[in-house]
Amino acid sequence: MLRALILLAVAGCVQAGTIQGIVLEHASGRPLARTVVRLDPVPQSSGNQGHPLTLRVGLSGSFVFPTVTPGVYLLTAIPEGYFPGAFGQRLPLGHAAPIKVTADSTLFAKLRC
Repeated sequence: MLRALILLAVAGCVQAGTIQGIVLEHASGRPLARTVVRLDPVPQSSGNQGHPLTLRVGLSGSFVFPTVTPGVYLLTAIPEGYFPGAFGQRLPLGHAAPIKVTADSTLFAKLRC
């Protein structure tokens, strides 16, 4: 019981944002299962490089990064057999828009590939 209370207290102190979304095929709008989604930190002048977070979406195409450390990130989907898709991308080979994550931020992103 004491361990559970300590873990709960520590979890409440962790400050992190949430990024979630879905990966869709651009033409049909259907979910792209088993797509790799990557969250890359943008290097900052403070020297905090961070580490990229990677996951593979399920059959529904949905994903969630539940505890993202505050900072600036680029979100990219890399499906097999399609062009990569990124958050804020306007053209098939365009660049991603940076995402600023704060301790209490929540973002839902639709990534089209």
